[in-house]
This record gives sequence, C-alpha cells and structure tokens, in this order.
Amino acid sequence: MNPFNNNNDDENNNNNMLPIPPNYAVVKHNQSQKLRIGKVGFSLTSLLFGFFPAIFRGDYYNLSCMIGIEIIVAFLIAIFTGNSIDSAIYDSYTICNLLWFVIYNRMFFRHLQNTGFKATDKRSQNLLVEAKYFKA
Repeated sequence: MNPFNNNNDDENNNNNMLPIPPNYAVVKHNQSQKLRIGKVGFSLTSLLFGFFPAIFRGDYYNLSCMIGIEIIVAFLIAIFTGNSIDSAIYDSYTICNLLWFVIYNRMFFRHLQNTGFKATDKRSQNLLVEAKYFKA
C-alpha cells in the first residue's frame, strides 16, 4: 500500500521499490548499479546541521566545496569586520547554513548527474528536470 498516493504502488511500478514521497527522486548509476534517493527542494537538514548531511550521504565532493566556502567566508568576515577568527567561523557557519538550505540538494543531484547517475523512472526524471536539478 502506498501511503503517499502518488501512483507509485507496486502494482503499477515494476521495480518493486518502496513508495517514496512525491518530492523525492530516485537515481541509479548504470555501471555500478548504485541507487540514490534524495529530496528535491530545500534541505532542512543542511539548515540545522550545516555540512554534516553531506558526510552522512557520502557526498565528499560537495563536502569539500562546502567546507572550502565556509573557510573563505570566515576569513573574509574576520578581515572586513575585525572580529576574532572564532567569532568569524561561527558567523560563517550560520551564514553558510542558510546558503546550504537553499542549494545543497541541487548540488547533490547535479554532482550525481555529472558522475553518471540517471533517473530510474519518468516521475523522478520529470521532477528533476522541472526543478532544474538535472539538465534535460
């Protein structure tokens, strides 16, 4: 039984996957057969926990980009405001969490597409293309 009512029941879908919410997409790598499921939209976990969701997803490419940007922002805050580096790091973490809230899920799916992942079904493909996460 599908609790989300998104026409993704086992009777209608031959890939025998668990039902997923309508704002989640499923992508699969053709060669390694790895399957990734991710949310399309804002990343509340990144707002609350910063770059830690990238660690838990094993997304080390975006993790390194996020940490690098946070370090650069911290140094810029320290230079232009004259605050201590401790204060600048805290401010940078807060500011960047707002940035990751908006763009992290897009970064995650774009990197997956660049490494060879494809949407597993038409619903996921349409969702990713409409949200401009995947290029058509």
